[in-house]
Amino acid sequence: MKRKIGIYILLTSIGFFLLYSMASIPIRTEFDNDIVTLLCILFGVLIEWRKLLSIIKNGVKLNWLIVPSISLLIFAFFSLDILYPIIGTTLYPPIFSLLQIEITRTVIFVFTGILLVRALSRDKY
Repeated sequence: MKRKIGIYILLTSIGFFLLYSMASIPIRTEFDNDIVTLLCILFGVLIEWRKLLSIIKNGVKLNWLIVPSISLLIFAFFSLDILYPIIGTTLYPPIFSLLQIEITRTVIFVFTGILLVRALSRDKY
């Protein structure tokens, strides 16, 4: 019982640390977008901590979720300034105008971390 409470306290502390880090980085500089992206993905991995422990204990088993998680992971580390010339448009179509909002990108990055853990887990989703 005490061990379970200790695990929950540890995970909650790590979660609060990640959230605090994500919130305080934009205050310091605007060049830390990759660090914020990485922290968001780690927070998504932390949400699926039981499956992460299952991956560590039982090993990795790939499933069909690896394709969207890898594509979102690649998308996560491209900034919008790099992405627009690749797509070939400087006008912001409606689908890309949503991606300009930081909170939308943050949700996508957390979702990427969750999908990545689920793609590597032997458990059912």
